[in-house]
Amino acid sequence: VSGTATAVLTTGGDPLNKSFRITVNAAGATDTITIPVSGTSLSITGPSTLGSGDVAAYTFTLADSAGRGVPNQPLTATSALGNPLSAASLSTNNSGQVVVTYTGTTGGTDTLSASAGCSSVTTSVVVANRNLVFNPPATAAEIQFGTAQAVQVTLTDNGNPVSGEVITFAFTRG
Repeated sequence: VSGTATAVLTTGGDPLNKSFRITVNAAGATDTITIPVSGTSLSITGPSTLGSGDVAAYTFTLADSAGRGVPNQPLTATSALGNPLSAASLSTNNSGQVVVTYTGTTGGTDTLSASAGCSSVTTSVVVANRNLVFNPPATAAEIQFGTAQAVQVTLTDNGNPVSGEVITFAFTRG
């Protein structure tokens, strides 16, 4: 068709989300268009709740539009409550993944956020203010049938030991 021009736009093999700004000039007329290129996504997997002081691994995956991992991309992760992360800045591995260790030191509903390759993701992590943990007997300890065995637990509030609280135990057979 007369007066029509065609061009092919490619990403040049770069799988990351971006926008291309294209300007056309012909016979003294100019027009500009912005074309978004998308499909790359960042996802997160890990627990949605933690006890106070608990440590958990969260896996971030940066994938292209075909679901393939995007390697060697910088990733930045943050905790809105300031809970410690093993590292705030990392790079994706050959599978497009980064594993971050999160420690729930500040109780409440936290927002764990990350960004990589023009993609971002957030998830809520509820960190309990109080945590009750059984203190296990010595490794490989054997308890004889019919013998009493002391059971010990530790109650903490935001990581600090709590005293003077009543703790109720319930037992079942089996």
